[in-house]
Amino acid sequence: MKWEVVHAWEAGVELSAFQNRLSIEAAYYNKDTKGVIVTRPGLLGTKPGLSNAGEVKNNGLEFVATWRQSLSDDFSYSFSGNITTLNNKVSSLVDEGYQIFDGISRTTVGLPIGYFYGYTSDGIYQTAEEIRLSPQNTINEVKLGDIKYKDINGDGVVDEKDRTLISFQLLDRGW
Repeated sequence: MKWEVVHAWEAGVELSAFQNRLSIEAAYYNKDTKGVIVTRPGLLGTKPGLSNAGEVKNNGLEFVATWRQSLSDDFSYSFSGNITTLNNKVSSLVDEGYQIFDGISRTTVGLPIGYFYGYTSDGIYQTAEEIRLSPQNTINEVKLGDIKYKDINGDGVVDEKDRTLISFQLLDRGW
């Protein structure tokens, strides 16, 4: 075992204007972590152990804007806001096809660390006819007002095989 090794760099710019009342900072960052500690499965009945067998890449943008104003010796105010993006991707784990399961999250090569794994919503059941025409749901009894889940694999049944990566729906719709 050894410490994880991080290779990182960041490039940015800072700007002040209007007699330093407005300040803007923008940066791009890139971080590559090698030797991530993961649990290696036991071989031939042996106990699982820890190993430096993972690699993760992170990159993104950070943007901060602040407005500061002094109205008198006794009163001043400031407003600030920031936006940050993060692209996170597991580059490698123990072996090809290896996944880490932790409740409703998973870690898989090619996807973000600890992504949510579950059922994807397809709306709310509004009518009895809608329930009748929907794929058979084997995960729970369906009633009006319940969440309708997508039949991801298209077999006409909503079951454990329909669980998938759950993404942030607003971004998927372009909002």
